[in-house]
Amino acid sequence: TVSLSSDGSIVAVGARLHDDPVSGANSGNCRIFHWTATNTTTTTSVWTQLGSSINGNSQGDESGVSVSLSGDGRVVAIGARYNDNENGVDAGQCRVFALNGTDWVQRGQTISGKAAFESAGESVALAANGNIVVVGAPSIDTSNTNNNFGHARIFEYDDSTATWIQIGPDLDGDAADDFFGIAVAISQDGSRVIVGGDRNDANGDRAGHVKVYEQI
Repeated sequence: TVSLSSDGSIVAVGARLHDDPVSGANSGNCRIFHWTATNTTTTTSVWTQLGSSINGNSQGDESGVSVSLSGDGRVVAIGARYNDNENGVDAGQCRVFALNGTDWVQRGQTISGKAAFESAGESVALAANGNIVVVGAPSIDTSNTNNNFGHARIFEYDDSTATWIQIGPDLDGDAADDFFGIAVAISQDGSRVIVGGDRNDANGDRAGHVKVYEQI
């Protein structure tokens, strides 16, 4: 996956199957590049890596399956859908990093999936200011029956406590196997969120649907 800053000068590149010698096979990573223009021609201008590579935590995480940049490109959200954490196997996670001078430093706590096999971080989206993030989890089982309703959660960064705090309730899928949260997007100001479920059957088998939510 890839994501561009508002002016197109910074790009985040996710590599979910990257094998890191420390984290392990398919731990994944994300690299961020800055466009360095010259005064001559575009052929001599280059993309230069900004800071260090951001690697997945452990083997099989697939960190970088989703990435999203803030408007200025100085904050990045990275999803790792198969991360195993305190809530179970393949619960997934989202981590947010901010550029601190010349390198990337994690902002706030890791946002972990709520249950095993949730696949939180399959999709992520940042508002322009980098302080609101949407995390999609298409495999969440709302009734513990392997139903894959899916959901999305929205978090806002509290600078005073350096933590991500959930805004509002979980946005749940309508029916089993909707895989709601497979895709998410957010408006620049963070007031409107779009969540997709690619297997919703309302208009036919796996026709899919999209819902738009507005903050009130």
